[in-house]
Amino acid sequence: MSMNKLIVSEGERKMASNKKRYWMIGGLVVLLVLTGYLNYRLNLADEAGEGPVEEVMAPMGEPLEAPPQMESEPLAAPAMQIEIDGVPYEQGQEAMAMSSAAAFASFRVSRDSQRVDELEVLESIIANANTSSEQIDMAQAQKLSIVDSMEKEVTVEGLIKIIGFTDAVVTIHRGSVNVVLDKPALSEAEVAQVLDICVRETGEDVGNIKIMPRE
Repeated sequence: MSMNKLIVSEGERKMASNKKRYWMIGGLVVLLVLTGYLNYRLNLADEAGEGPVEEVMAPMGEPLEAPPQMESEPLAAPAMQIEIDGVPYEQGQEAMAMSSAAAFASFRVSRDSQRVDELEVLESIIANANTSSEQIDMAQAQKLSIVDSMEKEVTVEGLIKIIGFTDAVVTIHRGSVNVVLDKPALSEAEVAQVLDICVRETGEDVGNIKIMPRE
């Protein structure tokens, strides 16, 4: 019996050792299959691509030259544009100048038109047969006064422009001279220049002359 048991145990030990060997061989086979599969996939990827990149090596002892740099012209900085309330400054200045000139011209036309209307009324009085001689004399005196004022206004405005002002409007009545200059502010020297012209050409006292900048 003991001999039989010994033979059986020895056979079982050999069978267990063979099973272990089979498992190891099987594992190695699986690893070899996986390795072959991975190599196959890598070869397909290399063939589909552009191939390996070849490195260009400089000869021993010779420095590798840097590629030439492209010369580029410096970029010009954009012109700075100043805006006020969304309007370019230069455009705003031009608009202000045009607006000012239009306002002065409009005032001058309105003033002259009113004077013409006054002269027409006086002419009708003088030409009326029912007008007395006294009324005719008064109408003629007023007519001469208006014409004199119109001539002086044109003269003063012209002289003011000659001394350097862009524009001016002048209204002259007996005992009153008003001057508006096309400038936002006036110095004392400028006021003195205009005042001298007004006194000399109109004969009015300094206290009756008012000189103003445009608003």
